[in-house]
Amino acid sequence: MYRIGVKNWYLSFMAGLYLIVPVTASEESIVMPENDNLRAQPGYTDYSTMPAPASSGSFNFTVKKRLINGREKNRVNLGYCGDGFAAADTDKFYKYADSNMAYRRGLTSIKNNAMVARPFPRYDKFFNWYFINLISPKSGIPGPLGGATSGRLGTIQDYKGWSLFSQATKQFGIDTIHWHSAILNINGYYNSGGPIAVYAYPNWGDIAMHEQGHGFHYFADEYAGSGSDTREYGEINSTAKIGSEKWSHWVGYKDVDPRTRSGGGTPTGDTVGYYLGSRYVNSGQYRPTSNSKMNMTGQDNPVSYNAICREKIIHDIYGNVKPIDTMLANADAVSDPDSVWVQVIDPAVLKVDWYVNDALKKPNGGTSILRNEIAAVPGTYIVKAHVYDEIIRHMNGDNKTPDTLDLVRKDTTKMVRDVQWTVNLAIVGIITTLEKTAFLLSVSNTTVLFSLPRPGAVTFDLIDVNGRQVRSVTIRGAAGRNSIDLLGDAIGRLSGGMYLLKMTAGKITQVAPVMMQSR
Repeated sequence: MYRIGVKNWYLSFMAGLYLIVPVTASEESIVMPENDNLRAQPGYTDYSTMPAPASSGSFNFTVKKRLINGREKNRVNLGYCGDGFAAADTDKFYKYADSNMAYRRGLTSIKNNAMVARPFPRYDKFFNWYFINLISPKSGIPGPLGGATSGRLGTIQDYKGWSLFSQATKQFGIDTIHWHSAILNINGYYNSGGPIAVYAYPNWGDIAMHEQGHGFHYFADEYAGSGSDTREYGEINSTAKIGSEKWSHWVGYKDVDPRTRSGGGTPTGDTVGYYLGSRYVNSGQYRPTSNSKMNMTGQDNPVSYNAICREKIIHDIYGNVKPIDTMLANADAVSDPDSVWVQVIDPAVLKVDWYVNDALKKPNGGTSILRNEIAAVPGTYIVKAHVYDEIIRHMNGDNKTPDTLDLVRKDTTKMVRDVQWTVNLAIVGIITTLEKTAFLLSVSNTTVLFSLPRPGAVTFDLIDVNGRQVRSVTIRGAAGRNSIDLLGDAIGRLSGGMYLLKMTAGKITQVAPVMMQSR
């Protein structure tokens, strides 16, 4: 937490559709949300061991599935609630919850927003957003969560917050909310970064992200204070030892993100090293960079997370999601598929290399491999998809002029997944576009399936290994899918073996190998 000046910025953000479910629920035993990354940290308080708050009242709230990017079991689920927002303040709560969402996504007009929010805009599709509109009997804190201020701190009673989130999670119909934020209905600099990150509503931008850095990722404050402390703490971004392995792999890296604060200067970058002064003391503790979002920041002049924090954020994201959402079933062998495919969380982030019998067939080849790309002859093949975050290809680059995707330098196991299929191909066809004139889909027995974007003549020629034409058929196909039996009764008069099937549509010709079986 660091006190800075705050400007009121205009936010232009298109509101989406909401799913609204009204709820009035009595307080109950707390179900602790799963967040292994946070629970494993030293000093973490498990509020599930505490009794539910003594109260004869109830939580009166509505829930909104604000932005759903995919199935909740494979997304990081972010939850927002308010405290001190009366029914008349409902629009205000949603406005400021929306504001933080837009800021984390890099969508506002605030200076350098897309850069200083890194790495979150890159991983936008990895998140679902859930809002809880807690109705307070009056406008202003304290509300039902006991929101309060002390000096520059803003807090809630965490065990009440967990109870609310637990009840709301059930109403959303999901298993868990991973990361939690509470917004206080008070105008001023009042914030704190506990397991539930708390901020007052004017501080929805960089200050909120600073506090969420504490609550979501267990980051230390990187600013100094007075005195000395030589103890080693668990946070990744503060150390008592120069040369500490916490970020030795980043030393010398010159960050391309904004760092300056004085007078709104232009971004100058910052080099990772060991800078004296962190965790509220002037000596004994070192921070990775001279400034960062966990040091001195604000909406009037925002700065970015440093490389060490960005790396931890990405690790935390992958601690809750897997790269693949779904895929072609692979428990049993697959026979003659049109394609083998995977559905990844975001194809812009996650790339796929395709292998056939351990040979690289399609590097960065998209989310599917087509039948004819697997093999040109019948047989049984092992098809493997190697799914990986593209940042892996940019690790450990030049420190002086780093690539913008040099975001992680170790511990990439969860960013990669390999899956494979046993694929049996009987008769191999061709699947390829013909400059939008025709599209041959597959060959099965003697029937050819093909598709045309518009009506037109299509000629099929069957050619033997000596180059002799043994069959030629010309038809006029309709727009869309068509089929034709190329040989009919003539198949009995052909020798078994390899043939070439030539398809001609207009000036475009495509040839596919076909294996014929003797009768």
